[in-house]
This record gives sequence, C-alpha cells and structure tokens, in this order.
Amino acid sequence: MDSGAILARPVGRVFLTDRLTWLLSLAIGCGGALALFPMPVLLGTAAYWDHPRGIVPGSWADMIIALSGYEAFLRDGWRWPLFEVKSLGAPAGTNVVFTDSIPLLLLVGRLLFRLTGAVVPLFGPWSGLCIVAMALASTGLVRALGARDLVPGVAAAIIGISMPVLLARWGHLALMGQAIMPLALTQYVRLRAEPRPDPVRLLARTVGLCLLALLIHPYLFLMVGGIALATIAQAALDRRLTLWALAGCLAGLVGIVAAAVASMGHLAGGGPIAAGGFGYYSMNLLSPIVPQGSGLMAPSHRGVLDATGGQYEGLAYLGAGLLLLSVLALVPLRQHQFGLVKRHACLLGVLAAFVLLALSHEIYVGPLHLVSLPLPDFLLGLAGIVRASGRFVWPALYLLAAVAIVRVARRPHGAAILACAALLQWIDAGPRRAMIAASVAAPAPAPLDGLAWAAALAGVDRAVVDPPFACLPEGDYGVGWAAEAATQIQLMAARTGVATNTLNAARLRRLCDPGTPNGRTLLIRFQLGAGGAQSASHCRYDDQIAVCSEVLAPEILQTLLAARR
Repeated sequence: MDSGAILARPVGRVFLTDRLTWLLSLAIGCGGALALFPMPVLLGTAAYWDHPRGIVPGSWADMIIALSGYEAFLRDGWRWPLFEVKSLGAPAGTNVVFTDSIPLLLLVGRLLFRLTGAVVPLFGPWSGLCIVAMALASTGLVRALGARDLVPGVAAAIIGISMPVLLARWGHLALMGQAIMPLALTQYVRLRAEPRPDPVRLLARTVGLCLLALLIHPYLFLMVGGIALATIAQAALDRRLTLWALAGCLAGLVGIVAAAVASMGHLAGGGPIAAGGFGYYSMNLLSPIVPQGSGLMAPSHRGVLDATGGQYEGLAYLGAGLLLLSVLALVPLRQHQFGLVKRHACLLGVLAAFVLLALSHEIYVGPLHLVSLPLPDFLLGLAGIVRASGRFVWPALYLLAAVAIVRVARRPHGAAILACAALLQWIDAGPRRAMIAASVAAPAPAPLDGLAWAAALAGVDRAVVDPPFACLPEGDYGVGWAAEAATQIQLMAARTGVATNTLNAARLRRLCDPGTPNGRTLLIRFQLGAGGAQSASHCRYDDQIAVCSEVLAPEILQTLLAARR
C-alpha cells in the first residue's frame, strides 16, 4: 500500500466522524423537539395556539401578548420606528418589541403576509427550531473547544436540549432562543484562537451575532453583547489587535448596534425603561446544585428553589448529568489550569459580572436571606432595566457545560462517562418535558369564548376596554379574571384587525381614559364590583362586565355575556 493511501485513511475517518457527529446532533435536536411538541403544534396549526399557556409563571399573558403583537404587526403598515403599531394601545399605539413577539419572526411573517395575504403561524416552527438549534450549537461549542470526537458531540447535544434553564422557559417564546449563547461562545473560542484576527472580520461577526440576538430578545442581546465585548477586549489585551483596530471595532460595534436599537424603537416606547423587581427576580445561591424539577429525585419536581416568589427567573439547576461532569471536570484543579484565567480574563470577567448581577444585591441561600447590599438609588434605577436579573446566569451555565464535557472527554473512559452523564441528564429532565407536553395538549381555559367574541369584533372598528389592562386595580392587575379577559381581547382584536385601547406589554403607559366611544365601537367595561352601572339601551351587563355597541344587535351583546368562563 502506498503512502498516499495510508495518509488518506485517518483523514477519511475524521471526515466521516465530523459528518456523523453533526447528523446525530441534528437528529437529537429533531427528536427532542418532537418529544416536546406534537407536529400540529410545531406547524402552528394546533388548537393549542388559540389560547396557549406554558409552564413558566406568567405565561398565561406572555404567550398571548406575543401572538397579539405578531398579528397586529402583520396587518399594520410600515412606520418609524420599524416595529411601531397603532392598533394596540390605540390611539397612541405601541412598539411590538415590548410584546416580546420576536422581531425576527415579525419581519419574516410580514414578508410572507405581503406575498401570500395569509397569516403564517411562525411560533410553532420557532419552538421546534429553538430545540434543534440548541443541539447543534452545543455540539459546535464542544468541538470548538477541541473535543471533535463523536461521543462528546452527541453528549453535548443531549445535555444541551435537557438543560433545565432552557426547558423551564417554555411559555416565554423569545427566551427559548438560548442557543445563541453557545453560538456566541463558539465564536469567542474561534476568534480567540486566531493569532492575528482581521479587524473587519472580527467586527462583522460580533455585530452580526449582536443584531441577531437583538432580533430575538433584549436580554439575550445584553448577554451576547457582553461576550462580544469580551471577544474584542481579549484580542486587544493579548496584543492581537492594535489600538487603532480596537477603537475601530468598538466604535463600529457601538454605532451599528445603536442605530439598530434606534430603528427598532427599544428606547422609544413611551413608558419607563426601568421597572421594579431587581432583587426579587434573582438567582438563589444554591440554585445550581439543588435538584429542581428532577426526574431522579421525585419530590424535587414540585417547584423551584425560591425564597422571594420570583426566583424562578434565576433557576440555575445544572441537571444530574451536568452536575456529575462538573465535579469530575473541575475537581481537583491543577496549578497550570489557573493560567486559563489570564488567557480568558475578559470573558471570565464578563461572566462573573453576569453571575453577580443574577444574584443581585439581595442574596439568598436556600430560604435564608444571607445579605442585603446597599445600593444608591441611581444604581437601583439602572438595575431596574434588567429587573429579571436571575437570567444572567445562563451564559456561565452553557460555558460550564461545554468545558465539563471537553475535560471529561480527555479522561480515561471519558466516552463511557459522557454517555452515562447524557443519559442521567435526559432522565433528570423528564418531568419538565412531561409538563411541556401536557401544556401543549390543548388550549388553556380562556376567560372569554373566542369564537363568539371574534365574531362580534369582526362587526366593529374599535374595541374599547374600560379600564384597560394597565389601569386595572392593583388587586386585579396581572392576576384576576379582568386581567386575563383584557389580555385575551388584545389578542382577538389583533387577529380581527380591530384597534383596541388596552395593552398588556413589557412597558406600559397608564392611559386610563377610554374617551367617548362612538361609531363602530364595542365598549367592554369591567364592573369590578360596581354592581352593573350601565343602563343604556345599547348595553347588556351584569355584575362582572358590561358590553355596549350601537352597531351590534342586542342579541349578540347578550351572547357575549354568556360566552365567558
């Protein structure tokens, strides 16, 4: 046998291993998506999407307002800022980036709507894509870190789609797009390995990922943006970038992102940028290691380690398989490993800052309040921009998962250990998969009969809600029947192309005066204990709600009263 044939053999094996790894990762992602969502849900055609609900607290509103923003944007015209619509929160309107409708889907959906005249349901395909993308991105990250064999790549895919921080977000559609974090970390690793990165290429890749994250969700943008800045700063710290190149990259990144933010309207919503909740929606210090939602320790599936009532936002449980790998990978630490801190100081500094932000100034250890760190008012106000700070632990968890897989893969019997860990992780995530599958089996109970109300809304031009969502009494705001009904009206109005004054979104303006309804209007007034204050002939009412319209027949109005939960 000649020398060329001998050299070709290992190259061929590497090629086949690479292709097989990616194919298996893709298959794992597709299988994971199908294990969670029936095909009609993935296609967006299931009845579930009429009134969806997830497993994360607040998803009764999160999913519905995302759908309402999507439907309203498709039927609206082009405006500036780009995602401004007038039909929600009318007459002032709103920006649908604050309905968490995923700007990327908004643009694709409007293009398809203009081409076909049909509303293409994209949230189902998006949900499946998030799982597939996580499998592929997790595999890509461990391969970038040097573990290019079959078993580490497959184990990464299984562990990635079984991460509790991913599965627990079902119900917040935009935040299911967490695959962008291992993707950003992969880019960091690859650019870090280049002896002299081309500044233009570096800028293009970091800007591209930041814009993609911005088109998914602002929280993901902030996390990816931190990794992007660490990528550029580390290149400068290693003297792989000149000062002029550093200045150019930073100026280009900030300038392009600022232009994108301005064009999308993130800072032009009319409501406050910051909100209360920082320190409440935080991470518990024990959250990474205490089993929560575990399929291996049955009692733990009952809830999240939560000392405030909002620490579900900071869920950081690693999962049984990843806990095993983390112990094997990080203990014991050898002296030469501390050199990694210097070689990756910027990234590790950013991730450490993210973890501290996740813990917030109110630090809890299990049920115990460990310490309250005093912060000046201006810092608390600034922190309120990211009030659900517990989410910022996610990038560190995904890096830890990849590093643990790579380090264990290099140990004796590493492949067998990884196979066992992947199986443990999959089993441990079983209860959450079951919860997701149960949640998508049928639509959630709705406060109003969708068919009857949609038919009535189709006969008017405006739906005026009094009081609108943002002006409901504090006891009902966000939790009561009226809040759910107002949010459902928002979705039904968007789906029928009717303007409405009510708005449930991330940034609310308290415009409480409904004005004087006239013309082709349906007035919905929540009585809120008033005992039925309407007496006009064009109204029908009881002690819970009044409906009034000069263009709808009294029989239709009476039907609306009966069509309630």
